[in-house]
Amino acid sequence: MYFESEEQLFLYLKNHTTVLGSGSIGITFLNSSGKNVLKIFRSVTDDYYQDDYKKEDILRYSSIKTKNIIFPSDVIYVGNKVYGYVSRYVKGRALHEVNPLKVNLDSFVKKLEVIKKDIDVLSKNNIVMYDSLYNILLGRNFYVIDTDEYSLGYNAIDENNCAFSSAIMLFLVDNYFNDFVNSDVLLSSMYQDFKVDPIQFLKELRYKLSTFTGKEITCLEMAKKCLNKEVYEPAYIRSLI
Repeated sequence: MYFESEEQLFLYLKNHTTVLGSGSIGITFLNSSGKNVLKIFRSVTDDYYQDDYKKEDILRYSSIKTKNIIFPSDVIYVGNKVYGYVSRYVKGRALHEVNPLKVNLDSFVKKLEVIKKDIDVLSKNNIVMYDSLYNILLGRNFYVIDTDEYSLGYNAIDENNCAFSSAIMLFLVDNYFNDFVNSDVLLSSMYQDFKVDPIQFLKELRYKLSTFTGKEITCLEMAKKCLNKEVYEPAYIRSLI
């Protein structure tokens, strides 16, 4: 995607996109077709940032076939300088904005099974996930975005499994069921081991909650009697909507 000047780029963004969000690296925009996201790096418009991005770095994993882990598909140029990239738009809410008590656990597990296949693809290609904790979306499936800083590594399987498992377990437990989990030897052990399969952890948590409440738990709000009695310093920062 090419623009002759910053003015041309900014005019395009103003007239043909809407802002999706912003982070420390850049600002994301949804184009008018609703199909693509444009991420503009802060480094190109802010003198405080001095990063120099290259096309070959941004698109190095664009050929990897994953359905729900979203890699850049094109680079945004202004003149001969890289200003950002384009990626496929996926509809979902950031996981840290989702209330875990409202999630249907059966559907949640099915979505975990799907995204795990994509994570396995990354690991088989020695691609290590980076900064995924707050870049997981939940919609019709799980999606992982902001993948432009992924790298190659020899221990990709363990690192990727730990990164994703920790995100899911924190989402389910942190500041909701810490007391319940820590009171059970097996659950506590699983919760502290980020190499644990999050599906197995959820199945065990669900079983123990169901046993304690005397009813089959299909969403966590059915186990309100098991919620923490006090609020702790969060390990997982939520922005519930």
